[in-house]
Amino acid sequence: MRRLKIFIFISMFLWAVNMALAQKEPQPKDSDVPQGMEAIKVTEGYRLIIPEGAKIKRIGGQIIVEDSREYEVRKFQDLESRLTKMDQNQEEFKKIYEGTKESTSAKLNDMSVQLFQLEKNQEELRQEVKDLKEVLLKIQERVEIPGRTEVNGRTP
Repeated sequence: MRRLKIFIFISMFLWAVNMALAQKEPQPKDSDVPQGMEAIKVTEGYRLIIPEGAKIKRIGGQIIVEDSREYEVRKFQDLESRLTKMDQNQEEFKKIYEGTKESTSAKLNDMSVQLFQLEKNQEELRQEVKDLKEVLLKIQERVEIPGRTEVNGRTP
């Protein structure tokens, strides 16, 4: 008799757990939604999987998802407008590039001319310094400074 009571108690417990689990509907996870689709919550415990970006109308208790043709046409028009904007942006970038290319080329030419002028001036300065050294050496040879001694051909 005691075994019968334990058996009935265990059976009732398992039946209650089974009923509780059966009433709880498994909720689809985000990983259950295919790529390019989205899940929308309709009511508690009920979700509808539709294409991403599809338009939905709620009229009373009804949910109306836009027709697949309307969805495809709208998506195609969106893509077309995006491509048009991309083409416009590309043209703007080309204009900017050409302007930058021309101004950079002009600046490089100016810098090249300036560098050439600097090299020319540097060479002229070197020649002037060389000439000045020769003049100074000639002056030093003519003028004898008392107490001046030369060490290794140089004056201290």
